[in-house]
Amino acid sequence: MFELEKQLLETHEALLTIRVDADAVQTAMQKAARTIAQKANIPGFRKGKAPYHVVVRNFGEQAVRQEAADALLEEIYPEALKQAALTPYAAGDLEDLQLDPLVYQIRVPLQPTVELGDYHSLRRAWVDVAVTEEEVAASLERIREQEAILEAVERPAQLGDQLKLEELQGEAGGRVFLHEHDADLTLKEEDPFISPEFLQALVGVSKGEEKMFRLMLPADFTVADLAGTEATFNIKVQEVYQRTLPELDDALASTVGPYETLEALKDELRERMLKMRREEAESEYETAVVADLVAMAHVEYPPSALEDQLDDVVADMRDHYQREHRMDLEDVARLQGKTMEQFREELAPRAVRQLTETLVLIEFARREEIAISEADIDQEYRALLRTLGLDEETVAQVKLDRESGAYKELRNRAYSRKVLARLAQIARGEAVAPAEPAAA
Repeated sequence: MFELEKQLLETHEALLTIRVDADAVQTAMQKAARTIAQKANIPGFRKGKAPYHVVVRNFGEQAVRQEAADALLEEIYPEALKQAALTPYAAGDLEDLQLDPLVYQIRVPLQPTVELGDYHSLRRAWVDVAVTEEEVAASLERIREQEAILEAVERPAQLGDQLKLEELQGEAGGRVFLHEHDADLTLKEEDPFISPEFLQALVGVSKGEEKMFRLMLPADFTVADLAGTEATFNIKVQEVYQRTLPELDDALASTVGPYETLEALKDELRERMLKMRREEAESEYETAVVADLVAMAHVEYPPSALEDQLDDVVADMRDHYQREHRMDLEDVARLQGKTMEQFREELAPRAVRQLTETLVLIEFARREEIAISEADIDQEYRALLRTLGLDEETVAQVKLDRESGAYKELRNRAYSRKVLARLAQIARGEAVAPAEPAAA
């Protein structure tokens, strides 16, 4: 019925050239003429009854050939894919069509391919985290600062006092860059957010006092174009407080939580800090080993796969700006002086990275036979409920709706966690054989 030529392209696509036999074309044209006759009003004939030569005379041979070509393509294309041994990523695009003789040229995007290489040899050192007694002590000191007892005083402010400023305004370069009401400031020399010069300007002020002073803004000032310029500050003091820090004892521990002793509070702080630090370290480690895995892999995909990923990235950006800023993405691009095409181009590297990582991890999970179980999803759900502050009794009672959208999201999250955990095991040298598949 047809002759087929296949050309593999560097774009991870195939170009199929399909030459249809004349007999098959003629048969298809006969069918096409009947189809046209059934749809058209041809004088002297009921619908569908006009003979072939009448249809050709009324509509032209070219129209009949086009109708036949369209019908034949639907019939031939699946068989052509089968003969060419191709598994397409998406529908092919008709690049060229020659009606007489009938020849199709179709560009077919191919399924992405991933070669992982010897990923079981991947190694990255893991350094476990720790919390020092100095860090626990610093955390306790912050608690003392938060629990400080404030006593209004009539004397001028000293280091260590706290000020309530009815008004705080800063101006430089002809514009106001700071304007706050009811601002609380603690006069601490070690405060990284207050310059020594600003601190000294506040020492000595009293309740009800209004003061204006000038300072040079630091070179690393957050408003870049004002860095290194002179600023004028105006303040109005509402109150001066003397701050008294509580003792580090069991009484302080019972004040800040259900702790009977200071040691119990220390243990909780240490455990909490260690958990947070370990989670951060594991996240950084997983990011690094994924990059290692991608670096040793060879990935190929068609342009249409990248376009699909870029569509997803743009959609995510659109949702972000709408949710966080109530702005349309087109307006964001316009404010940045860009067209949507330019905005899209700038997001392309992110799409390439996401697509590559996703394809590599999918192949890794397939090779490792990683599967997800209902128990994994339930565990993920319970962990989420705990982060929301629910107690264990409530967590045990709340059931997950298997039909909800949240279920799919939790399933994906649990699966990703399992894949990354397996990869981390390999990178640490803790696993050398494929994981046992879990029950689906």
